[in-house]
Amino acid sequence: MSDAALARAVSGPDHPLTVLEVALQAARAGAAVVALADRPRSARAKEARGDVVTDIDVAAERAITSELARTRPGDRVIGEESGVNESDAPTLEWYVDPIDGTTNFLLGLPHYAVSVAAYSPVLAHWIAGVVITPALRITYGAARGYGAWAETDEGRQALSACCAPGAPRILATGLSYDADLRATQVEDLSRALHGFDDVRALGSAALALCAVAAGHVDSYVESDLYVYDWAAGALIAEEAGATVVRPPLTRGGISAQVRRSG
Repeated sequence: MSDAALARAVSGPDHPLTVLEVALQAARAGAAVVALADRPRSARAKEARGDVVTDIDVAAERAITSELARTRPGDRVIGEESGVNESDAPTLEWYVDPIDGTTNFLLGLPHYAVSVAAYSPVLAHWIAGVVITPALRITYGAARGYGAWAETDEGRQALSACCAPGAPRILATGLSYDADLRATQVEDLSRALHGFDDVRALGSAALALCAVAAGHVDSYVESDLYVYDWAAGALIAEEAGATVVRPPLTRGGISAQVRRSG
C-alpha cells in the first residue's frame, strides 16, 4: 500500500468516524421507509422456501443506496435485494441489508433491523457499521478503533459485551431456510449447547450480534449467512469487546462470544 493510499484510508472522508456518520445517515434513510410502512403491500419468495422479500425491503434498500450514491458516489455498494453497484476504483465497499429479519417484519414481530456496513479493501478491515431497529427504536453503531454504542430515546450508551455475573448463559443462533441444512444445524445445536443454560433465536443475525455486543446473550453462532447479514453487527460486537470469527466475504458461518466478568 502506498503512503498516499494509507493516509487516505485513515483520514479525511475515510476516517472511521466520518464513515460511521455516512452509515448512520444511510441507515436512517432506510429505517424511515420501514418505520412508515403500516405493513408490506406485497411479498414474494426468493431462492428458498420461507425466504421472502417485500416491497418495503426494496424501497428501503433504494433509499439507502440513493443516500450512499449521494454522499459516496465512487464507492461499491452490495445490497441484498439489488445486488452489486460496481465502481472502477472504490475506496470503500458498502454492504446493505434493508430488513434483516424480513419474516419477523412480515409477521408483525419487532425483531428486524436495517443494517449498513463499510469495508475497506485497501486496509482489508471493516470500518463502520450501523444497525437500526425501527420497531424497538434502538440504533447500534461502531467505528473501527472507536468502540460501539447503543442509542435509544433516553440517550447513547457504550457497549461492553460483558454479561452480568450469575446470569444464565445464553446461546443465540439461527437456522437455515434449506431443510437439509436445517436438520444438520439442529443436530449441531445439541452439541453446541454444552455449557449454556438456554438458547434464543431472534430471527435476525444483525440483532443477535448486537445482543452479544450489549451482553444480553453470551454467544451467537450461525452457519449459513451472507455478508450483508452479519457485516454491521459483527463490527459492533467486535468493537464492544466480543471475540468475533467471521466467514469469508461470501457465504458461511459466524460466531461471536462475550466476556464473562465472573
